[in-house]
Amino acid sequence: MISLIKLHFYYLFSWKVFYISSIIILISLVSFTYFSSFYLEYDLLKFNQLYYHDEYYFESINYIKIVIVLFNMFLIINSFIINKYDTLLLSRRSRLTVITSKILSVNIISIIFTFILYLSFLVTGMFLTPYMKISYNDLILIGDIIIFGVVYLMMFIFIYGFNKGIYSLLIIVVGYFISDITIEYFVSKDSITGFSKILNLVFINLGYYSDEGYSLYYGKTWGIILYLSLFVTCIVYYLKHDITN
Repeated sequence: MISLIKLHFYYLFSWKVFYISSIIILISLVSFTYFSSFYLEYDLLKFNQLYYHDEYYFESINYIKIVIVLFNMFLIINSFIINKYDTLLLSRRSRLTVITSKILSVNIISIIFTFILYLSFLVTGMFLTPYMKISYNDLILIGDIIIFGVVYLMMFIFIYGFNKGIYSLLIIVVGYFISDITIEYFVSKDSITGFSKILNLVFINLGYYSDEGYSLYYGKTWGIILYLSLFVTCIVYYLKHDITN
């Protein structure tokens, strides 16, 4: 399995993916720098540090979510639509090990990208502003963001399995944006609308709640359950259907 994962990395983490990932991280660093309001007077940032801290988090977390969803879509396009090396692997290894290792590989790439993106957000704020100090909550939040990312990654794999077309992936993107539009920020979880609660069962989202701070609406446990359900479903489906586009 490990040797297969390394092989997937060789094919999937090409120079093209590396360059695109690097450009996204660079653009993100510029965006975080702008969101930090570092260009304002130091005393002003210090005096109103709670306001600028909350503003930096709100803008950056929303930006991170969008980037993760779009990057994961690009990752699936590159790994399941563009690359067609699976046929060669299927002639030498079992279908189960091939699809499992491939899904694990794209998950690892997504998690690494998400971690670097989130770390860039923290480091930018910490070095450029007086209001940003890394806390225990920041370390907890990375878990929610990673779960958010891999769930959408698995949804992209799931929807592509049933409808092998690049445009089918847009269903997940639209679902995310609807979920993001309907979710309310800076309110308690009890105040969220019924429609948003139902939507968050599938299109999970990260919001700011007055009683918890930034978190997934149904928490990490539901996110993990949804992820594992999608993971198993995708493997079972691809065991019986074509995985080579």
